Amino acid sequence: GNLLYGVDADIKDRTKDRTELRREHLRRLSEVAHLLLDAGAILIVTARNLKGADLALVRTALNGVEIQVIWLGAETPEPALEPNLTLSAFPAANNALPEIKQLLQKAGVIFKV
Repeated sequence: GNLLYGVDADIKDRTKDRTELRREHLRRLSEVAHLLLDAGAILIVTARNLKGADLALVRTALNGVEIQVIWLGAETPEPALEPNLTLSAFPAANNALPEIKQLLQKAGVIFKV
């Protein structure tokens, strides 16, 4: 939300192609993510209707940074998205923290304590 109202404030022109606006939004999101990751932050980003091509754009911009994708929703993610963890129903989200923690520990993002 902050990105949409702040960094992306100048690209709200509804007359432009929606696909091009989405690509520019993702490019800017990636640049902000790159700055925060360089500062040592662990970044959690929520995205709606994310496609494999969108994630590929973000991965390209982040140049080799490992991204852990967690799919949360009733729908099945598109195959190109390849989530690291799929939580298929929203009620499962209430009990998902141990699974997410385990995924991040296994990936070396956070330490086991």
